[in-house]
Amino acid sequence: MATALLALMALIALRRRSSAAIPLVWLFLAVGLLDTVNAIIQSMRFSVFTHGLGVNWVIVTMYVPALLVSSALIFIQLRRPSRSAA
Repeated sequence: MATALLALMALIALRRRSSAAIPLVWLFLAVGLLDTVNAIIQSMRFSVFTHGLGVNWVIVTMYVPALLVSSALIFIQLRRPSRSAA
């Protein structure tokens, strides 16, 4: 929930061209990645994948990889030099 709230705040700040927009995106990215990595570690620790996941397999096979890829793309975009500096 914290990641979702930070994402919404970052989107609003970006839309309004606020000076807090980029720091909010960094914060969203850090909190989201920490939560995702923790979830992966905990699921491996408790051998979640040896149990029947039911419909939750969608989260494991589609959502988590998409989340990691989108986080990497956001990170790459944030690391690019700004257009105004070029």
